Amino acid sequence: MVALVSHHDDVHVGVLGTMAFDNPKSIKRDTIFRIASLTKLITAVAAMILVEECKIRLDDSIEPWLPALANRRVLKSITSNLDDTVPALVAVTLRDLLTYRMGFGSIMAMPDTYPIQSSEPPFESGGGGLVSTIDDYFVFCRMMLNKGRYVNEQILSSATVELMTSDQLTPEHREDCEIFFDTHSSWGLGFAADIGRKEI
Repeated sequence: MVALVSHHDDVHVGVLGTMAFDNPKSIKRDTIFRIASLTKLITAVAAMILVEECKIRLDDSIEPWLPALANRRVLKSITSNLDDTVPALVAVTLRDLLTYRMGFGSIMAMPDTYPIQSSEPPFESGGGGLVSTIDDYFVFCRMMLNKGRYVNEQILSSATVELMTSDQLTPEHREDCEIFFDTHSSWGLGFAADIGRKEI
């Protein structure tokens, strides 16, 4: 395990354990780890760089980039069996992907509540699969905390960072998802958003 805690320029890193149960080699600060769902934050930043470069818009259909999603069918209702479908009324947008409203079975409910939760994803996810060291991921996080700036380079505009970390869901989107959101959280664009704050 590698842990990093930072407050301004005061950074502490702790390292503990071995590479695997059958590998006695010690974990080090520069050990490369699979970062699993933390990948989605990097994917979201990459997508928003394309938005800032005017190569894609948040509310445009993603079908030109993901043609497998053209002419898709959707469940009649959340409780429908997987073969009980109708043609989709609207195209999936980048905003839908970044707010996890794309309807690919990412249902925030107890396991086995709905039939769609048992389906296999139709393609690889942008929400998992990257690897990183603790220091490289820290650089990424610090860039976001610095409103999109890394050293002397502005990677994302501060307005984009603010948008990404602000609540992008309506109360209707969060309805029946208390197990995941409770009453204090929501989704920004790729990032979780705290909606329980009462003051700045």
